[in-house]
Amino acid sequence: MNSSLQNDSSGSVVSRLADVAWKLLAGKTLIRALMEQSIHGVELYGRVLDLGSKKAETGYREAFRRKPGTEFTCTDLNAAPGVIECDVRKEFPFDECTFDFVLAFNLLEHVYEFSNLFLQSHRVLRGGGKLIGFVPFIHHFHPDPDDFFRFSSSALRRVLTEHGFVSAVVEPQAVGPVTTGLQMASAALLPGRLSVLRAVSLPLSMACDWTVVRFRRGIYRRDYWALGYTFLACKPEARSAR
Repeated sequence: MNSSLQNDSSGSVVSRLADVAWKLLAGKTLIRALMEQSIHGVELYGRVLDLGSKKAETGYREAFRRKPGTEFTCTDLNAAPGVIECDVRKEFPFDECTFDFVLAFNLLEHVYEFSNLFLQSHRVLRGGGKLIGFVPFIHHFHPDPDDFFRFSSSALRRVLTEHGFVSAVVEPQAVGPVTTGLQMASAALLPGRLSVLRAVSLPLSMACDWTVVRFRRGIYRRDYWALGYTFLACKPEARSAR
């Protein structure tokens, strides 16, 4: 089970497993639980732009640490209470160097012109600011309003670098082939009220994965069975003129 994106090693494997199981009991999918766990070590501060948030409060934002006084600007394709209209395929309605963080969770796969999102995020970030996001990988088709892409870790690193970001970290959210298959099937077949079965099955499927990895090491890399990828990259600090 993965540590957080910022290499926060607090909590044992058992405690992280318990955290994921609790999220499953609450009705969340495994991919959502792993995504939220992956950002526990990231602390937000200053001004934060949340792209494609749909509403003023989102569950994944609660998974972050945050300093007092952190301000969120929420956006979506359509305006809503507490949400500013922002089409990520066009120029963002914000000035350059405005934000300390830009969040893009479960958004890139729905944007055909995704290059503009990276360009505009880079523009509105301050020097040293961070772009943080998540994309699904092994996941069912989910149009919102459409579903275009699945980004691999290699693709994410390359896209981030090509759009001027540095120090990119791309972390697969994965357990193993048995857990991935079982959780995807149960999420599709079991209604929310039976989410307890998903939570109970997690340690059993992980034990199967441990056995598979031990005897078939050649078939295992977390990238092979990634349900999704969390990514973080920085805009370089502005160079002072001499």
